[in-house]
Amino acid sequence: MVDLNKPWDEQPSSHTFMPAETGGNFTVWDWSPDGKKLLGWLPGEDVRFAVYTFETGRLESILDNPNNSIPSWLPDSRRFVFDSDDKIFIADIGSRKAKQMIDGDGERLRSPFVSRDGKLLYYTVHKNESNIWLLEVPPNPRQP
Repeated sequence: MVDLNKPWDEQPSSHTFMPAETGGNFTVWDWSPDGKKLLGWLPGEDVRFAVYTFETGRLESILDNPNNSIPSWLPDSRRFVFDSDDKIFIADIGSRKAKQMIDGDGERLRSPFVSRDGKLLYYTVHKNESNIWLLEVPPNPRQP
């Protein structure tokens, strides 16, 4: 395990951040609150959520990520939230299943994030709005 209080040259030499089987394409988005796992994307034919566990040195594919959503850990370091198709889901790395939490009901929900204490869920609601303004320009008094 990496100890961020120690200089890099004092870290275990056998430790690697990127397992060879990823081909260097594991995109990390969040470090677990317990400091033992990384959560991100594993690209391929279909992008999938994946978890790298420092203790085992294993990278495991968890579930599909069709919208390339950015995941956010919950404080238990076992579950995470993500958005897909205007809904917010909670997923469990043990069961490899996701459950819908919030339906946007026509609103575009994006970027869920959990507070450090796990009591608040933040997300963005994207709306397209516009106004049309009409302006009547009076004739130029200098022109005859």
